[in-house]
Amino acid sequence: MSDSRPSRGERIEDVTQNAVRLAHRVVDRFPQVKRKHMVVAGGAALSSAIIAAAAVAVARRINSGSSEDDAVNGVTEGELEHPDSGARSRNS
Repeated sequence: MSDSRPSRGERIEDVTQNAVRLAHRVVDRFPQVKRKHMVVAGGAALSSAIIAAAAVAVARRINSGSSEDDAVNGVTEGELEHPDSGARSRNS
């Protein structure tokens, strides 16, 4: 392949890195939740579930037209603790 354009994989990687960065910003707003979800020898890492919940909550807001900052600041502690409850209430 001699195509000089970046592969689609590179673009997805950029999007993923941004989603994870924003998810960490959300979790940092809730220190108690963050401590609760620390894993690995003495809390060296966050549970991937809490990062995924935060990323989904932020993505929903951005896809609805919110800015990154508004999306990060709009996520609630409840959405992190019970991520499926927000989806049910919006889809009802």
